[in-house]
Amino acid sequence: MLVKNISASDAKTRFGAVMNWTNKMDVVVESYGEPKMVLLSYTKYKKIVELREKYKREMLLDQMRSLKKRIKKRNVGLKRKDIKKLADRFSSEIVVDLIKEGKVKYEGAS
Repeated sequence: MLVKNISASDAKTRFGAVMNWTNKMDVVVESYGEPKMVLLSYTKYKKIVELREKYKREMLLDQMRSLKKRIKKRNVGLKRKDIKKLADRFSSEIVVDLIKEGKVKYEGAS
């Protein structure tokens, strides 16, 4: 991956050129020699957002699978209807927690 470093003042005066560079490479903007930000094409940005969302979904699925295993271990010897009640309760609690943590949004009927 090509990367170009440029000072903040150069980025300001050559912004049009910098925008064109992002089609070919990422651009690191420095201030006093320290990297402060990265400019990249909108296509790359969308891909990063997509990968981030995919990662979040995978993490949530892993948490749900882990919870399912824990519930299954705790349910040994329970009747089927009792298992369903517990599973529903735990699922509801997790969803409420995820909503409170801002990890999922609930768009229920008003």
